[in-house]
Amino acid sequence: IWGTCFGFELLMFLIGGFTKLKRYPAYGLYPLQITPAGYTSRMFQSFPKQYLEYLEHHKSCNNNHEYGISPTNFLENDHLRRFYNILATSIDNNGKEYVAAIEGKYYPVYGVQWHLERQRTTGHFIDFFISELKKNKHKCVPYPYLRSVMRSHKCTQYPEHRDKLCYFFKV
Repeated sequence: IWGTCFGFELLMFLIGGFTKLKRYPAYGLYPLQITPAGYTSRMFQSFPKQYLEYLEHHKSCNNNHEYGISPTNFLENDHLRRFYNILATSIDNNGKEYVAAIEGKYYPVYGVQWHLERQRTTGHFIDFFISELKKNKHKCVPYPYLRSVMRSHKCTQYPEHRDKLCYFFKV
């Protein structure tokens, strides 16, 4: 399971047993502060040292969120503390630290509070995610009429993707 931004927040709600996060507005590019658990995590352990340094010392992660959770509040929540490791934190627009990346301790559950899809370099995260997907031995039966429920049109959500097609499914 992978949660990005709102998905990250949903992972907090589902395991943490609460329904409201505190304000941590972050808009723009920010570096990560990788924790000791992050360096030994499944997610980051295969990343080259140069890439980890890039994530930590450059404006590397594109944030676009209003809410988050502090490391202190995270660790005070028994459910979150038992289920996840904090892999990285970041700083919001007001200089407050919040949890930016998590990983399930015993299950393949991952979350990031920034937008990987809007980052300049995402290859290492994609490689990691694909390696996790390959561990699943289940087979998906192809849906033969996918084209009948799928329609595409120009993407308008992100200005930099206006020339790309977005796909929507009829429900």
